[in-house]
Amino acid sequence: MMKQEGIHRSRRGARVSRRRFRCVGITLFGLILAGCSTVPDPYMPSTPGAFDRGSTQNGLKLVIEPIHSTNAFREPINFRVRIKNVGEQATWVPRSPQFLFYWIYPSGRRDHYVVELPPAMHFTERTAVLLPPGQQMIYAERIDTFYFPRAGITEFRAVFHAPHNLNPDLEPFWSGRLTSNAYGVQLMN
Repeated sequence: MMKQEGIHRSRRGARVSRRRFRCVGITLFGLILAGCSTVPDPYMPSTPGAFDRGSTQNGLKLVIEPIHSTNAFREPINFRVRIKNVGEQATWVPRSPQFLFYWIYPSGRRDHYVVELPPAMHFTERTAVLLPPGQQMIYAERIDTFYFPRAGITEFRAVFHAPHNLNPDLEPFWSGRLTSNAYGVQLMN
């Protein structure tokens, strides 16, 4: 009789273990399904040309445009970068600004140049320019692509960062961070 009770208990224990295993399995499967539906696919550029018009901040607008929207793979891409005063008053800006470019490869991987920008500078009339309303400054920038992993559409953006001006004689001085429009460039083999 003892043996039968032991056998009976082990069968009942096995049934309880199977039920627990099933419950845990169903719960994990449900969590996996719920997790899969909330994880978005990585963004991959698919359209050449301008995607948006860029942003405006404190009266300035930054727009990038490549010289050619189709480029040979591993050849440099030349961009025109325009800083335009869309505000109602003249504003001082750095004469030789530094632009941080970043891009998204056809695979969705992101990359950028590393540029060290000072948080503050003492600007003078030689290192800054007064930009009247409606006027713009145009700069040429070049992105080397010899190390890009593959051909396809690559999306570019530029960021204009103007350090805080320490010279009180140049007011109003635009300082801050301004992001350009996105532009997709087709890199052909």
